[in-house]
Formats: sequence, C-alpha cells, structure tokens
Amino acid sequence: MSDSKKEKKGFNHGWLQRVSEQSWEPELLISGLAIFATLQLPGVVENFYQFYRFNYQVDIGIIDDLLPMLAVAVALTALKVLNYGFIFHFVVRAFWVGLIGLMSVFKDGIQYEKLPNSELYKSEMEKRIGNQDSFLLATDRMASMVFSVSFLFVLYMIGVGALYIIFFLLMNGVKVFMPDEIFEFYSRVMLTALAVLLTLLSIVSLVLNMKRFREKEKFARLHFKLTWWTGRIFYPFIFRPIQYLILTFMSNLSAKKFQVYAIAVFVVFFTVFMKSFLGVLQFNPFESRSFYQDRSVTATFNPNFYESEFDGSFLSTPTIQSPVINEGEVLSLFIPYMKMMDKKMEKLCEIEEPADSLRSFQRRNNLNQQKIDCANQFFMFVVNEKDTLPSDLFFARHPVTDQAGYRGFFSMPDSLNPTKNQFEVLRQPVDNTDFFRDSLGRKLEYESVIPFWVQ
Repeated sequence: MSDSKKEKKGFNHGWLQRVSEQSWEPELLISGLAIFATLQLPGVVENFYQFYRFNYQVDIGIIDDLLPMLAVAVALTALKVLNYGFIFHFVVRAFWVGLIGLMSVFKDGIQYEKLPNSELYKSEMEKRIGNQDSFLLATDRMASMVFSVSFLFVLYMIGVGALYIIFFLLMNGVKVFMPDEIFEFYSRVMLTALAVLLTLLSIVSLVLNMKRFREKEKFARLHFKLTWWTGRIFYPFIFRPIQYLILTFMSNLSAKKFQVYAIAVFVVFFTVFMKSFLGVLQFNPFESRSFYQDRSVTATFNPNFYESEFDGSFLSTPTIQSPVINEGEVLSLFIPYMKMMDKKMEKLCEIEEPADSLRSFQRRNNLNQQKIDCANQFFMFVVNEKDTLPSDLFFARHPVTDQAGYRGFFSMPDSLNPTKNQFEVLRQPVDNTDFFRDSLGRKLEYESVIPFWVQ
C-alpha cells in the first residue's frame, strides 16, 4: 500500500474516531426530539384509527376490526417503548455529561486511599466501581447501547408497518371490488397461504442453520440466500441497516448475554403491547374495585353521549345535548354515520333511480328523500323502553368534528320519570348477525342507551 493511501486511511480513521468521541452531542439532541415526538404521536395514531373506523371500516370481523386494532396496539407499543428507551438514554447520557463536569473539578476522581474505611472496604469498592475512566467508559457504552437498540426498534417498527399496509391493501383494497361470497373465499386462501408460507420459511431456516447442515456449502449458501432475500422482501430499503445493527450486537456479545437482552426486550414489548391493546379495547383487567364496572350499559355515565361533556375528539356513538334537560325541552340528537351502516341500509332499502325526464336537482332531491326515508326506517327511538318516538331525521355534519351523520329533534312524552330516564337509539335487524349478542349481553354497534334527567 502506498504512503498516500496509508495517510488517507489514517486520516479517515482519525476523523471517524473524533466523530464517535463527540457523538454524545447529537445523541442528546436526537433523544430530546425523539422524546417529544413519541409523546405526540400516540394521539395521532389514535385519531387515525378513529378516522379509519368511521370512514373505511365496512364490517365487524378479523380483517376489518381485529387486525387494525392489533396494528394500532403495535404502533402505540412501539411509540411507548421508544419513548422509554430515549428517556433512559437521555438520562444516562446527561449523567455522563455531569460526570465529565465533575472530572473538571476533581481530576483524580475517587481517591480510595483517602476514604475513612477499612482496607477491605476500599479494595472491594474499587473493584466494583473502578476508577473514573472505567466508570465513564461504562456509562458511555450503556448510553450508546440504548441509543442503538432504540434505533433498531424504530427500523423494525417501520418494516412491520410497511408489511401491515401491504397486507391491508391486499385484503381490504380488493374487498371493494369483490362480492362478499368471493371475497370470503379469497380471504381464506390468502390467510392460509400466508400462514403456510411463514411457517415453512421459519422451519426451513431453523433446519438449515443446524450444525450438520450449515457446515456444508450448498446448504449454507441456500440458508444465506433464503435469509437475505426474505429479509429484503419483508424489510425493503431497511434490511441492511437492521442486519448491521443485529450482527454488531451478536458478534460483540456472548450468545448467552445476547439471548438475555433479546428476551428482556421481548418481555418489555409484550407487556406494553398487552397494556396498549387493552387500552384500545377500553378495558382494564387490573381494576381493583370489586363493585365497579365501567363496561356495562346499565348505570354507567358515558360523557361521550352528551354534547355538553364532549371533549372534541371523534364521535363513535349518538349524542344528545346534555345529561340534564329542562321540562318540555326538545331533545336534540346527532348520530354519526359510520361506513359500516352502508351495507346494513342497502339490505334494508332498495333505492330506485329517478326518472331520466326529471331535472338534475329534482333527481337529487328524489334520491335524498329516499335515503333519508331509509334512515328513518333503519333507526328506532324509544324512551324508557315503552314510548317509541316518530323519526324525522336530517342529513347533518357535526359542528365540532365535521363528521357526517343524522340530526333529529324529539319532543319528550308526558310520561317521563321525575328521576332518571333513558333514550334508546336502536336499529332494525337486517341479517342474522344483528341478533347476535356477546357473552356479556352487550348490544351491537349503533345501538345506544343514553340516560338523561329532567329538571
């Protein structure tokens, strides 16, 4: 190698060394920004999920309901774990900076020989804590390790998110163009094929990585190609950086230590995931109060039922103006129009095309009247389980959320209770699924029981 090349190589190595030694400055900046971002993004994810449920979810099932819920739970889990990781990194790195400042005051660090303790005590402390250089180096390594693991987690979550989007489009994207019977067959074939493919890939990879196969060139080459191209397909654009980080950890840590770290990360992720998933379900299994139940329709005050209590987020249930109305006051109702209502109404009502001889505005008025008549047939409004009110709905948009829906105004019957009353928003059963109730007896979507009081 020529002298110029040696000098160039030495220059590059020295430059890289100087950059790595000063990496704590951008690390602190990136951690601060990441902490702020991971605190803000969960709200964005939850709002996007509500937007999907309102505008795009067309049915209740594994593909339409459970998979998006799992994806949201995974996204929220990733953000929480990243938030914890970056906060921990920020604290450790800030502690390291504090130690650097302390060194400028006490250049010799801990002077064990000057401690007013026994020789055994001083020697054991020095053995376990070390001098200032070793302690600083250990703190620096911990901060850098946490920072790298956090970014590895970011890359993995990006890959998982991309895979979910592709799968969602393959399933729900084609659902718009297929009849229900064909789509049901298509979804079964796709899910079965995907399960078989993932199982086979896992089994083949484990077998080829066994000692008796990996030492033979043809099997080793097959295992490498399988791993490389599978990773490139499942994690396009980010597979190489993911592999670089993983192989760096694997090659610099003992197998036992690497497994312990991997298990610890998995346990943390799974614990946070379960908490996030139950949060999406709005269910708390750790409720310690024996005589409290907030998932029951009976005797539960839900602030989302009332405009006066509404926090401005997405509406998913019908609302009235207030939990307390004046005697003789008209009750104002808003029903958000969720996408799932389309199929139900299509089964209930046949919309006839207006005559071609009519003008465009007349055709539009005719269609709108048929659709609002269908809504009046679809919904039923009952007070105190006995008085059925006449339905006269209007198309409307909510003044706060701008959601499409129906607005209705109802005069209350004279037989109202002097204490609590209930206003029920029910819907006509149009297929067999409408008669289904879960094990707790909860009603299906679009059926609400809203308690209110009269003063």
